[in-house]
Amino acid sequence: MLFHRQAASVIMLMLVISQVLPYCFGESEAVSRFRREWEEAKDFPPNQKEAIEKLSREMTVEAASVIAEVGFSEETSYEGSQAAFDALVRMYTTAIVKWIAEQVHSHKDWKVRAVMARVLARHADPDTAPGLIKALQDKKWEVRLAAVKALENLPATREIIDALIAQIQKEEGRLAYEISDTLGELTGMKGINNADDWKNWWGKNKDTWVAPSRKCDPYGQTADPSKGFQTVPDSPIYGKLKTKKVVFVVDTSASMKTKGRWGEGKKEM
Repeated sequence: MLFHRQAASVIMLMLVISQVLPYCFGESEAVSRFRREWEEAKDFPPNQKEAIEKLSREMTVEAASVIAEVGFSEETSYEGSQAAFDALVRMYTTAIVKWIAEQVHSHKDWKVRAVMARVLARHADPDTAPGLIKALQDKKWEVRLAAVKALENLPATREIIDALIAQIQKEEGRLAYEISDTLGELTGMKGINNADDWKNWWGKNKDTWVAPSRKCDPYGQTADPSKGFQTVPDSPIYGKLKTKKVVFVVDTSASMKTKGRWGEGKKEM
């Protein structure tokens, strides 16, 4: 037993060293080679894609950091940025995922923070929840939205529900709608739409709530308005309005003369 513990300790130490060593002695040869290839591929998107894919095979935090550094800059082509995103999704190791979960709320570039959240959405690793919850406080709504959608893919926990219900009280428009939609997915309560209704429901059910089996019950539970959860009805014609910023398009073509019947009274319109 002691031998196995010592062996495990040695393996863990070697993994840590493999991640830290490049930073102690400068960039690795793989990264140095990548930078030369990247410079040459500046004006040729297929070569950018190839260089990123080659570096991603290193599976180190150093390689992931460099890919994030160059992959999402304004100078990088669409092909290069897409290759960088795909590479970060493929580079699934404990150390890399932990690093990404830190970058999602600490990276200086908000565009990278948003991308990191979208990467974590693809990983769906429960250990990334704390980092994504921190990202809910980001100044940029794009980052907050990406964090919300990433949390939707994680197993539902009280900590996640707590954070989302607290955040929906601060949001409006599309973000409030997206948080409500995510809460519906995580809790199974698909009929609640309003921030106050979510707060009231959670206050009554938090202590006894059990996360639903989302695989066995994909449609979830529909909230009963008579129980006092829902107070704001959806628009009968336009459905759910996701944002306060809207564009009205007035169609005066002949097809608009078509008549039909609407509502319980079947009123002609």
